[in-house]
Amino acid sequence: MPRAISKLKKLRFLALNSNCIQTVPESIGQLQSLEVLYLGYNELKSLPETLFNLKNLEILSLENNKLTHIPEVIEKLESLKTLYLYSNKLKFLPESIGQLQSLEVLYVRDNELVSFPKTLFNLKNLEILNSESNKLTYISDDIDKLLNLKTLNLHNNKLTSLPESIGQLQSLEVLYVRDNELVSLPETLFNLKNLEKLSLGNNKLARVPDEIYMLEKLKSLSLHNNKLENLPESIGQLKLLQFLDLGYCEMKSLPKTLFNLKNLEMFSLESNNLTHIPSEIDKLENLKYFSLHGNKLIDLPESIEKLHHLEVFTVYSYLFTSLLEDIIQFSSLQRIYLDDNDFKDMDFISKVVRYLKQKYTQVFF
Repeated sequence: MPRAISKLKKLRFLALNSNCIQTVPESIGQLQSLEVLYLGYNELKSLPETLFNLKNLEILSLENNKLTHIPEVIEKLESLKTLYLYSNKLKFLPESIGQLQSLEVLYVRDNELVSFPKTLFNLKNLEILNSESNKLTYISDDIDKLLNLKTLNLHNNKLTSLPESIGQLQSLEVLYVRDNELVSLPETLFNLKNLEKLSLGNNKLARVPDEIYMLEKLKSLSLHNNKLENLPESIGQLKLLQFLDLGYCEMKSLPKTLFNLKNLEMFSLESNNLTHIPSEIDKLENLKYFSLHGNKLIDLPESIEKLHHLEVFTVYSYLFTSLLEDIIQFSSLQRIYLDDNDFKDMDFISKVVRYLKQKYTQVFF
């Protein structure tokens, strides 16, 4: 980057992504009109302190570099609203980050962070915090100070619990904590009245609290790959739920109330210990994607043929010819997965495949 760049006194936007830049000149601090600076995908190991003289800077992008620390003088960026620090080699964040009172978006994913500085929770205007793929072992109770937080991504850390204070985040709409080591959930979590997406997959949860019904705005719930054998009856009160992933758990049965979820469109039950599906399945009248493979089913209810909006159906290993004849009448079916079945009447199967192809349905054996 040439030092002469400082002559561009009226420059407001500067994008230098993917240029193999190793150093930023001290003179960059003279670009006092600069509002947006993109320096991502370079080879920066450090930053000049003069960069933090950019009083009007609102967006600073430093992702995918080789930074090991951020100078404490970052506090001088008093207009900063968006800060991208992801995919570096940061082991800690500066204490002064809490002085960035205009900050709304902070991405620090794919670093080596083991904790947040307590000052981070002074960011009253923060709306998005993405810290996935770090080494966080705990979240401070002070997180309840982030009253405007809407999205919190803690995916792929080393968390064994969540703080009780998380229930104070009344603006929170999205919470991702999959790929951690959670064994239980704080009851206060279910006070999050505005939560729409909750991802809890790949943890060690053995139960879902009855209070889950309190998440009345929930549209997406992932419990993939936990130690769940059953669900509370109260799950049937999540009237707005559209996506439910229960794959790779240890489910032995399903509560009948689950089939009150009229708005459910995607339902994954693969690789559980289910031996049957309740006949009430036909109540899921808006279901578009239904995955059942990898269970211990001995039959399927005839009522399944009433799922007229079904587009994708996976039934590896146990689909019976008699039921297949009904399933092919699904007017919306676009894909059906029939792997690892033991069909005896191959003439019938050939006819089925020809029929499905005429309807532009993809068939996978």
